[in-house]
Amino acid sequence: MIELPVHRVRVRVCAIRCDWSSEFGRIALPVKTRETEGGDGAAQVLKDHARGTVWKVGLHGDECVCKCMALESLWMRLRSWARLSPAWKYWKSARWLRKRGFVVAEPLAIVQGRARAEGQEASGKLVECLVLEYLPGQTVLAHCAAHDFLCSQEHQTAREIGLLAARLSGLGRFNRDAKLSNLIVTGVHKTGVHLGMIDCADLRRCPVHDLGSIARMLAAGYIEALGCCVPPRRSLCMRAVQTATQTTSKEAKAAHKELWRAVAAIVGAHGNPMPKDNPL
Repeated sequence: MIELPVHRVRVRVCAIRCDWSSEFGRIALPVKTRETEGGDGAAQVLKDHARGTVWKVGLHGDECVCKCMALESLWMRLRSWARLSPAWKYWKSARWLRKRGFVVAEPLAIVQGRARAEGQEASGKLVECLVLEYLPGQTVLAHCAAHDFLCSQEHQTAREIGLLAARLSGLGRFNRDAKLSNLIVTGVHKTGVHLGMIDCADLRRCPVHDLGSIARMLAAGYIEALGCCVPPRRSLCMRAVQTATQTTSKEAKAAHKELWRAVAAIVGAHGNPMPKDNPL
């Protein structure tokens, strides 16, 4: 587990000006986990994997998400210095998307500092931390596992996923990490389901309205759900495909057949779909 930076905290970039060093120094310990509960105001581990730890903490009076990655090697420190680390990629991609009307967890700051050494107050590993606004709600994958949506809401969600892929492709971009665990259901209304992105660090360029890029995004969502044993029904997959193609081609019927075959080919060639870190 990568601890939050609390010693010698310095700000690399920020959208909200405040004393970030003092804010991180006030984070309460022990932490909350799935097995134990910390005290009031304690930081909570949302996700822990080999690449880093995601925390939910209270900063400047609001709930925030902190994605922490240890800069253990010279190569990782150079990438951070050159603004090529995952935190910097998310920062640039999120600001680009928000300017174009996408709902994305807003990046508030990127800070570096030393974590607490294990069992001590002394300084430990050098950590880079991306601070994001907290988007309330559960992921699409969690809703798939809970089966807590009505049939109409499931179709609305599938439609929004297809629309999101089409909108990105229409702007000449695609998300290489378009998993259902990276989509938060921020609202459920009579008019539809609203989705927000919480990870867009792998946003890449692609040809405008490129069906291949749309297929990769839709396939990524299905593969993750399949690996977690909660694959969506065929009708929901078709809803996402039809929505994506209707917004990108006048010959929608032929296009959605082509897209369906492309998604099926990617899924079939993927191999074992089980994720290394189960998001559920």
